[in-house]
Amino acid sequence: MRAIFVCAVFGIMSVCMALPLHKVEGKCVALKDFSVAQRNVILKAFKYGVKSGFGYTMAAIAWKESCAGEYRMNFADPSAGIYHAHIPGLLKKNNQKDTGFMRNMVGELLVRDDEYASEVALDELLYWQKVRNGNWKEVIKSYNKGFSWEKDRERDKMAQSYYEDIAQRVQALHGYIPKYASALAKQAKNDKALAFLGKSTALTQNPKPSLSQQSVAYPKPNPKKLTTQVATQHTDSQKKKRDFIELPQELSANYANKPSSSPQIPTKKQNPNTGEFYLLQER
Repeated sequence: MRAIFVCAVFGIMSVCMALPLHKVEGKCVALKDFSVAQRNVILKAFKYGVKSGFGYTMAAIAWKESCAGEYRMNFADPSAGIYHAHIPGLLKKNNQKDTGFMRNMVGELLVRDDEYASEVALDELLYWQKVRNGNWKEVIKSYNKGFSWEKDRERDKMAQSYYEDIAQRVQALHGYIPKYASALAKQAKNDKALAFLGKSTALTQNPKPSLSQQSVAYPKPNPKKLTTQVATQHTDSQKKKRDFIELPQELSANYANKPSSSPQIPTKKQNPNTGEFYLLQER
């Protein structure tokens, strides 16, 4: 028994020693040291949001939340995907039972389907864009803490810190993305982050060290994340329609042989007091 335990310990140690040190420590390398795979995640996030004016925003969020796809699971939340969507909240908004099985199914979907994860993140941003009347700073703070930052001083500090971090990443990405996708970057003429930061002087007066030149600890302390919202607004005819995950009792033994499916877009609920449609859940 002791021999088995010793072998197990040494086995774990050998695996850890084989991993890059920054991954073992949970750190994100500097932007200038991104791998090709990380660069592709950043460009994919940018491309998904660029037509809506959230190209740099989505790329920055993907960088912050998952180190551009390097860390796609957070069992503490639990959240998953390149933007770390909150799994229990996603199940609740889609009227799915919050079971261990369903959490695993949704988590797997978010991890393997970057397009769906991007769809969820973009619709969350579009929702807050409407609620906050286009104020990009408030959009980012609300993306992180919902409505709660307006009422709680501590949560406001956390939301402000999140906004400042995303803003710094946007500025770093503004110099990074055109180097690798100049034609794509030219499409960001109406980017909401750049427009806001161009007018804002708060960050330029007290600049932080460039994120493109430094390693970033990952994950940063952020025990409560905002739940992301499933898309309802995309009508692109070229976009494939998806069906949401079936309830456990409807899954058969032949599930593995069926074509992979993605979530069905849920119906938004209407707030009886304001008339607004939203599915957001704060944490």
